[in-house]
Amino acid sequence: MAEPDSKLEAYFVWPPEEDEINIPNAGLIKIDFTTGKVEGKGQSRRLPQLQGSLEGFHRKSIRSIHIETDRKVRFYTDVGSNKNLIPINANDIWETELQPFTILYIRVLTANTKLVVIGSTSLVGFKPIMVRSPSTVDSGNKNVTAAGTAVPLSSTSIPCQAVDVSAKRTNTGIIYVGGSGVSSSNGRWLYPGDAVSLNIRDVNATYIDAAVSGEGVTFLYTV
Repeated sequence: MAEPDSKLEAYFVWPPEEDEINIPNAGLIKIDFTTGKVEGKGQSRRLPQLQGSLEGFHRKSIRSIHIETDRKVRFYTDVGSNKNLIPINANDIWETELQPFTILYIRVLTANTKLVVIGSTSLVGFKPIMVRSPSTVDSGNKNVTAAGTAVPLSSTSIPCQAVDVSAKRTNTGIIYVGGSGVSSSNGRWLYPGDAVSLNIRDVNATYIDAAVSGEGVTFLYTV
């Protein structure tokens, strides 16, 4: 039998044939990347298995993990310092490098939690794209009452997958897009008609400022 290519890297997506999986019951999910087996204690239906496993790869452990969830969960692995329960908040994307491991445990706290999990054997260049497809698109508009004072696109939390922000064509000055501290010295500049796309998890995390009072933006967001 030929030896595995020592440069070969692999990544595993769960669930393998869906955009996301709905976990019907609270409980512990065990994903074994060595065997490809997935088990769920207390689940009312059998969970899908991984398509593939670490068997046959030179890299015998997972080094990077990416988890998306619509409700709070906790996770840990089977190795060393990774054994502490790590919380992930609702509507978060959590991605990190970890001490090498083979088994991932996810503690689902609420029934009907949606999950996407990606494990990679690589530490470098692990940049998985959004797996979950948007289900709806909505829109809004926002003006800056007083130039020099940043305002959020929304005064309330609106969980989302991405936001597109467009400077109104009727503007006469520049719009600045960024976080809560955005200003003319650090924001993304948008001239009238310009737009920017942001991969962000809540609409109200995006702020705008304006060079001219009363001018603003329109925006689209996917949920």
